[in-house]
Amino acid sequence: MGETTGISWCDHTRNYWMGCTKVGPGCDFCYAERDSLRWGRALWGDDQPRYDCGENASREVRKWNRKALAEGRRRRLFVNSYSDVLDHRAEQAWRERIIADAWECRALDFLLLTKRIGNAPRMLPAELPPNVWLGISAVNAEELHRDTPKLKRINARAHWLSYEPALAPLGSGD
Repeated sequence: MGETTGISWCDHTRNYWMGCTKVGPGCDFCYAERDSLRWGRALWGDDQPRYDCGENASREVRKWNRKALAEGRRRRLFVNSYSDVLDHRAEQAWRERIIADAWECRALDFLLLTKRIGNAPRMLPAELPPNVWLGISAVNAEELHRDTPKLKRINARAHWLSYEPALAPLGSGD
């Protein structure tokens, strides 16, 4: 997590909070849960608290935005790689902090990823900032076909798909 990342499709990663509840077969291989246990934090499950990263997240994101502006280059920020932005146990104020930062930090594309796209209409504002990309995580064709129509109903500048862990083929794309 931070200013540099090994994830090839983004420039930065930043968690606004950490923790989640497992919702599908892809969650059995969750690297975030594994890592959090190594740090001594039990953050997974409905009965576990989420860890709020606080204002440090916003400060760091604004710093990266200033750097991107100075360089004249857009950068991609993967938000909440150690949670799901639409987890029902996360505080709504934390999501609002992400959206406020996206409005302020126009040199960054905020990549939001979820396994819970059905929660988007009640957890995200009707108008997303133009630099928010909303994505779904699908591990098989069933998840892809179930969630793609829901994703397409959300007004975001870009929609994207994360296919990991790849547990079964996604199909022909029909």
